Amino acid sequence: MMDSPSFLELLERYRGGAPMVVAAGRRGREMCTLAGDDPRVLYNMDMPYTTPICLGLARAMPNERVVALEGDGNVLAGMGGLSTVGRYQPSNLVVVIVDNESYGSFGSGSVMSATSAGTDLAVVAHGCGIQNACTVSELADAEEMLERAFTEPGPWVIVAKVENRGDSDARFWINPPDIVENGFTFERALRG
Repeated sequence: MMDSPSFLELLERYRGGAPMVVAAGRRGREMCTLAGDDPRVLYNMDMPYTTPICLGLARAMPNERVVALEGDGNVLAGMGGLSTVGRYQPSNLVVVIVDNESYGSFGSGSVMSATSAGTDLAVVAHGCGIQNACTVSELADAEEMLERAFTEPGPWVIVAKVENRGDSDARFWINPPDIVENGFTFERALRG
């Protein structure tokens, strides 16, 4: 199983500046550390809105890849988002689900999510009509799938199985920017 920061470093490398919306929680702190002050990243989207917002962006920006960075809890809270992606089939949408099998961003002591008891989000995505859905748990496999997701038509759903660890790494205590100010910056960056 991968650690989340190593996987997200790969994602950031393959993203190549594509617009990205990040769900609330630990993944936002990790991406803020890795992506820095990138105006094309919107942080701290409430659950379960990340994928639906990215679906709208993908339809409005058909010539750019759009990335939704989700947690397993976010997707479980709004599985209707996957069925809508399956309905509209945006070829430029990449949904990345970081699955630590927990509803908590803070690792140990968290409430375990349905993915820890067998819910397979890649199978769910397939059932919603998303053919390019997979689960990765090793960095080499993750790199292969990310490369494909950013070069081949989608939509894509990549479920990245990561260790369920707490926030012991001080690098990831950098909080993303204020959601309102970040929203204005994101809008200006996308209007270009």
